[in-house]
Amino acid sequence: MVLLVLALAALAFAGWMSQHRAQSGDLYSGPLLPGLSEQINQVTGLVLRDSQGRQVSIRLNDGFWGIEEKQGYPADAGKLRSALLILADAQVLEVKTSRPDMYSRLGVEDPDTPGADNLVLTIVLPGQERSLIMGKLAMNSGTYVRRNGEPTSLLINQALALQADPIKWLTADLLDLGPDVIQRVDIRHPDGSELVITRKDGDGHDFRIEDLPPGREPQSDFVANGIAGALARLSFQDVRRLRQPDAGTAIQSRFITRKGLVIDLSLQRNEQPWASFAFSLAEGADQTQEALVQDYSQRLAGWEYVLAGPSAEQLGKRMEDLLKPAGS
Repeated sequence: MVLLVLALAALAFAGWMSQHRAQSGDLYSGPLLPGLSEQINQVTGLVLRDSQGRQVSIRLNDGFWGIEEKQGYPADAGKLRSALLILADAQVLEVKTSRPDMYSRLGVEDPDTPGADNLVLTIVLPGQERSLIMGKLAMNSGTYVRRNGEPTSLLINQALALQADPIKWLTADLLDLGPDVIQRVDIRHPDGSELVITRKDGDGHDFRIEDLPPGREPQSDFVANGIAGALARLSFQDVRRLRQPDAGTAIQSRFITRKGLVIDLSLQRNEQPWASFAFSLAEGADQTQEALVQDYSQRLAGWEYVLAGPSAEQLGKRMEDLLKPAGS
């Protein structure tokens, strides 16, 4: 009889546990953010704030996605949509701890907690916001998360590698005009000194320095080529609205392509190399270049950029930098 009672009690407990797991599974299974797949085209914003205090706010205004922290500079819509699709596809794999004292092991504690290293992601929809804390990456390439207002942490099947850095959400590419399309470059420094390089011949790949001082020679036959390639794969590290330029301290460069596109670049080399651009057509230019003028002007005019890579160095060259020492 005792054994029968114990067996019945065990069966009852097993039934209760099975029902409890089923109810819990219904609550914590399936999509991480139910309904987001159907709402994805209704999203009007994405905000990320990390435990170091950095924040990026991507907002939809008049049909364009802009970064609030960068004065509305256009966001990379492809990156944004990719992030939203990943979030919409994220599925809950496993229920984890609900104990606040254990949150830090998974990185799902409140980001304001001392020593935290995570971020809060908020998706903005008409009339509602959906937020979650993104914690550590799991060994199986998933991510530990905790949805806003819920004590239970979860393991999902997506590796969420999003950052609260505005620059990471921009298209960092500016121009890609290699030396093969350049015909001439003029660089004028604030002190009035000039450096002019031109293509050696019609179809050649090398450039020469114009108006060499008497008795001076270039360091090599190819030393001017780096300047001609300064606009190839040109990218930036920071951006802001164009400020009133100080023409007296800026280095002015003009690139003219073989088809007559003119790129005027003003470079302020203070603590950082801030550059602004203007575009036009040279006399007799190929009219197919007019569309490029409009496209580049629409994208880049009114902004200034901290140039990345060696381009700023090339744009600051003087003639003396390209010549052999006098008397050598």
